[in-house]
Amino acid sequence: MSAEAIFAFLSQTPDLDALRAAYPALEPDDLRRCFADAREAATAASPTIRYRKGASQTTFARTHGLPEPDPSIHKGFVFKMLLGLLKPGRLLDLGAGKGNFSIAAAQLGWTVTAVDARTVRWPDPDRVADPALAALIRGIAWVQADVREFPIAPGAYDLICILGLLHHLEPADQLALLRRCAPTPLLIDTRIAKANLDQSGPYEGMLIREHGATREERDQVPTASWGNALSFQHTEESLLRIARDAGYAKMMQMRPPHRRDYTFYLCLPGPTAAERAESESDRAAPIGKGRDRTRAERVRPDADEA
Repeated sequence: MSAEAIFAFLSQTPDLDALRAAYPALEPDDLRRCFADAREAATAASPTIRYRKGASQTTFARTHGLPEPDPSIHKGFVFKMLLGLLKPGRLLDLGAGKGNFSIAAAQLGWTVTAVDARTVRWPDPDRVADPALAALIRGIAWVQADVREFPIAPGAYDLICILGLLHHLEPADQLALLRRCAPTPLLIDTRIAKANLDQSGPYEGMLIREHGATREERDQVPTASWGNALSFQHTEESLLRIARDAGYAKMMQMRPPHRRDYTFYLCLPGPTAAERAESESDRAAPIGKGRDRTRAERVRPDADEA
């Protein structure tokens, strides 16, 4: 008996005992095989996967997310590789957590300020056996503060890092924080929504229920948000939109991701008022020898004239 005939019978008479009575030669293994084949076909046609959406279970189709990760690439290696391309300066690490990124930046010569609302995971230099590492930890400015309230003066830092933190904030707080960072190049490491399930103003992604039913419970979870019960994961398109809304002109993605739907983004600020004025001046200059020579001199100031 074919699978089509079995399902046609059950669609009219959804009773396994009636099916066996009508087809006495039908064996239990035949039924198991038919249902296994049907389940495989249905999964291939419409792949729905059970994901954990915060503290609750939600079943949904994977419509967004990132390419498959490379498990051989550790996020610490990616971070050091990216910083290695930049001249060391003043670095602000928002949501420093255990301080691994702050320490790695300090090892590369950066002057680091590490900010987090929790101190429970901060390294204790008095318990570090390596004197050089202990001195490095002491050289970092460790600040206990809510990143949403920590003052960020324009020009105070050469690079700001928001690593593993952005997706633990609500969209309004995300936008406000990014705007305060906007005059400075920004490195983000964040989760990307696997599906477009929720809308928050102009942004799409997934609302995530943080662990802990009360503020007191959440405060005891080192990796949970600080205060808010709900947080937001953007789709990649939505993340680009909120970065642009905050004042960042370009956002570059790191591929492949270091974890499933989790990767780095380097955000570059838009031109300053002085740069915009200079650009407007260039566009207003008459086209001709004088304008062309000025541009050539910027590119090759020592070039000999033909």
